Amino acid sequence: MQRMLSALVIVTVALILTIPTVDAQIVQSGDFIVDLQSMERAKIVSNPAYTDVELLTNTGFETGVITPWTHDGYWSVTTTSPNSGMYCATDIGNHWMRQDFTPTPSADIVSATLYCRQPEAAIAAIDFFYSDGTYDEELIWPTAAWEQYDVAFIIAPGRTVVAIRVWGYSGGGPDPDETYYDDFSIQTAGGGTMTIDLTYVSGSPVPASGGNIYYEIFGENVGAAPINFDGWLDVSYQGGTPTTIAQRYFANFQPGWSINRPDMFFPVPSTYAAGDYMFGAKVGGYPSNIWDEDAFPFIKTGAGLVPGFVPFIPDGMPDPFEIIEKSSVAVASDHLMLTNYPNPFNPETTISFALPEACQISLTVYDVAGRNVVSLIDGWREAGSHEISFNASHLPSGVYIYQLNTGASALSGKMLLLK
Repeated sequence: MQRMLSALVIVTVALILTIPTVDAQIVQSGDFIVDLQSMERAKIVSNPAYTDVELLTNTGFETGVITPWTHDGYWSVTTTSPNSGMYCATDIGNHWMRQDFTPTPSADIVSATLYCRQPEAAIAAIDFFYSDGTYDEELIWPTAAWEQYDVAFIIAPGRTVVAIRVWGYSGGGPDPDETYYDDFSIQTAGGGTMTIDLTYVSGSPVPASGGNIYYEIFGENVGAAPINFDGWLDVSYQGGTPTTIAQRYFANFQPGWSINRPDMFFPVPSTYAAGDYMFGAKVGGYPSNIWDEDAFPFIKTGAGLVPGFVPFIPDGMPDPFEIIEKSSVAVASDHLMLTNYPNPFNPETTISFALPEACQISLTVYDVAGRNVVSLIDGWREAGSHEISFNASHLPSGVYIYQLNTGASALSGKMLLLK
């Protein structure tokens, strides 16, 4: 559908809390700063209207005055409605009705909720415009009655929202061309529900010739809803600016899923300067929206400190974020099961297994020569169905064997990597 975007309707509002959750916060109270073109200023209708404070949760909402309005054709602002105090735009022609505003801060916005009604039950929408020039749009099919609409998509971390638009259109039916909005709220990333733990194992102090720092990393979505986030590692020298050495974006990461790598290492090159280092792991919105973080120090020996040295990404460093473990408490079978899909694969496959009872397990991938390629799991797991992703982007094409061992029994499967 082609949109008529000749109208520019800009409104100052007071943002409010979403339905209270642990990660909701006030984005901004008070009026938004808007920039009206001089040709539009003459069209402003100055009648104020006020936000309603009774919908959604009955608590936690900010109130404010709507001013100014711009319009295409004749517009009026009114509070005459069963939902007294809403934002209402009315015109006498068949026009698009738009409200544009700019949120502050903008980097952490992930979703939104609003109330809407439209007597002609035509079409409306909310748009999120990003700093890279793209946008996402959620269409709303309003009715004549007030309904709550929750934005379905989740804005990825790192995408900056520079503007938000709500719009509506009516087609000239017997009812007035009206679009009503109320209790518009924004949800931000806040603290998130992804945790990260980093544990030093061995390797420090690293000799002047270089060596490995061995560590364990564990992260889990401890919330009740899927999340999008970034995970990254960084290393800093003598309290300087950290260098990102690994980073990955995760989409639709389900509750209970985890990153569990007890066998990781960081190869410290001989060319790293002697001194004190800090090795860290973070989750959230890369690079500055940190939900959770952990770190440990290590020492590199050598001739002396090198002022201004900046760590770099060393060759041969494994990616700790390439394996995701997916768990469910539902028991899939009364006996041990093991499979993978897709097979053949390139470069990622999911290995699924079912445990009839809780036990200590290991899940290991071998090449056809019997060499250990990677240990995917080595620990206690509850009874039920489990999944773990295996990314082989760093491996050559060929046949690989994956083996599940519970101590009492073992199962193996073959998978074919085709590049």
